[in-house]
Order: sequence, then C-alpha cells, then structure tokens
Amino acid sequence: MVVLEASRAGVDDTLRRLLMLELVGTAGAVALATLLFDRAARSALRPLDRVVETARAIGGGRTGERLRPQRTDTELGRMAEAFDEMLDSLELAMEAVRASEGRSRRFLADAAHQLRTPVAGVQASAEALLRFGVTPDAEELLVNLVRETTRMGKLMTGLLRVARLDEPGGLELRPCDLREVCLQEVGRLRQRAPGLRVTVTGSPPHRIPADPAALGEALANLLDNAHRHAASQVTVVMGFPDESAEVRITDDGPGLHETEVEQAFERFVSLDRQGGSGLGLPIARAVARAHGGDLTYEGGAFVFRLPRR
Repeated sequence: MVVLEASRAGVDDTLRRLLMLELVGTAGAVALATLLFDRAARSALRPLDRVVETARAIGGGRTGERLRPQRTDTELGRMAEAFDEMLDSLELAMEAVRASEGRSRRFLADAAHQLRTPVAGVQASAEALLRFGVTPDAEELLVNLVRETTRMGKLMTGLLRVARLDEPGGLELRPCDLREVCLQEVGRLRQRAPGLRVTVTGSPPHRIPADPAALGEALANLLDNAHRHAASQVTVVMGFPDESAEVRITDDGPGLHETEVEQAFERFVSLDRQGGSGLGLPIARAVARAHGGDLTYEGGAFVFRLPRR
C-alpha cells in the first residue's frame, strides 16, 4: 500500500505560482488586445484623418483638393465620395457667383460709359441756351436742367469709379505727393465756393504709392461732403503719423450722430437729403481700402488714411 502525503505549505506555493502565472498571462493578453485594438482603430480611422487634412487644405485656399476614395462600397468610402461631390457643387456655385459679379461690374461700367455722353450733350445744350438768353420761365427750367444733368454726370462718374474699384487691378499705383493732390482739390473747392473759409495745415510734401486720379476723386468727395454740411468753414489737416499718411477733414456743420456713421458709408444712402448721390463717402472709403488704408469718422472728422509704403 502506497500513501501520498502533501504538506499544506507546498500546496500554497503551487497555488501562488499558478495565480501569478494567470495574472501575468491576463495582463499580457490585455496589453496585446489593447495594442491590436489601437492599431485596428487607427487603420479604420485613417480615412477620417485624410478628411481632416483635406478640409484644412481647402480652408487654406487649395480648393482643388479632393479625397478620391479607391473603394466606395464601405461607409467611409461613401462618405468620402459624398464629400468630394459636395466640394464640386460648392466650387461650381462659387464660380457662378464670381461670373455673376463680373457681369455686374461689366454692366455697371458699360452703363456708366454709355450714359456719360448723352448727359454731357444735354448739359452742354442747356448751358448754350442759357448763354443765348431766354424768357424768365424758360431760364428757370434750363437752370434746373443744368443742375440735374450735372448731378447725373456726377452719378455716372461715381458708378464708373465703383466698377473700377470692384475690378481687381483697378488702381494704377505710382509715387504720388499727397499734399499736392490735396491742395489741388482744395483749390477747386475754393473756386466753387468763394464764400467758404478753407484752412489747410500739415506736413511738408511726402510721396506715397497711390493712384493720383482715384486719390484726387476721394479727396474731392470728402471736401464736397464737407462743403454741403459746413456753415462757414472747412479745415484740412495733413500728417504722416507712424507708417501712414493721413488727411483729416472737419467742418463746422452738425456732424454725424454715432448711429449714422456706418450708414453714411453705404452706397446710394444720402442722409442729408441735399441732393447727394450717396456715392461720395462710399467711393472715398473704397479708394482708401483699395490702397490698403481706410476712411473713418473720428471725433467729428473724416480721417482718410493710406499706407506710406
């Protein structure tokens, strides 16, 4: 007869070893499963990373980027295909909008060109009749005719400038003396309004890159606006603070209320009801911004700023 005896200490050691092996094996299995799951998840979500990268590239200006999935029989493949189709539709819509804006600018420019000639002819005929002499009633009608045709001529000039400013490359930049252009427009204002006191102060001549014609028109619009609202005086201050050139125009009129400032810069909005076309201030601001500057209303003054470089 054989008798087997096992001590309790030996059994406990065996159980501990088995438990440690199970714990180690379980931890290894969990770690392996986690690694495999992570790799599988990365592989499965890699197309989404491409979507993110493509979206950022498109947001950065590369509008021609597309996902172009190789397989469209999976959920991600169908999503990528739908993403490309959406981008194609958006690009076509943007091209249609750009084409429509181009047609609108061309129409505006053509209309302004076509209307300027007959308006000038009507104005010249009315002025000739005034010089030859007519009856008092007819003279009053002709004066009104001259006034309205002059207003129409200004409107056509404004429309033409708006069309040119909206067109890329509408400015012809060259070294320009801001003080000289400003003094020329001030001289024209003094000739038109001899009873108006116009004061000019500022820095010595300084050349900046600008389009002289556009710059002169912007300053003429600002001075004309000041003339319409001034009681007796207009003040023009020129300066070159920091890296900008600045013309500050004020008048002794009522000024703008803070709620009217932005509205005054909208096209075809005339707040004074004094016969303005509603294009003077918008054109002046558009000219400033086309040069990289701005036109603002600060402390009762219109401040026209352009970069010096």
